[in-house]
Amino acid sequence: TSILIHKDVAFIEQGKLVDPQGRFIILTGLFNNAQYTLVSTYFPNTGAEVFLRRLMQKIEQHKLGGLILCGDFNFITSPEEDTTAVPQGVRRRQMVSTCKQLNAKLTLHNLYDSWR
Repeated sequence: TSILIHKDVAFIEQGKLVDPQGRFIILTGLFNNAQYTLVSTYFPNTGAEVFLRRLMQKIEQHKLGGLILCGDFNFITSPEEDTTAVPQGVRRRQMVSTCKQLNAKLTLHNLYDSWR
């Protein structure tokens, strides 16, 4: 994952945390004297709940100013809106439960899925 900032953008880096496995980058700095934390992430295909919890802990430890979080979360926020085949039975109930947990964490941190 990466964060690209155009050379003409007035940005002053204040801090950076890079995941050793390349799953996230947390960058803090100033845009026109306003403080922001930029996060780019690539979630693993499995274990999204655990990864999100750990990522949010890291963000809270390093966050300065406004938060912009982007990347590939590798999960759906609503099984009803997913266009791929959604499993049935026990797997579907697990998926719905996971979606609810993940949505609750996103809501808790005022984060929104811009794709939907």
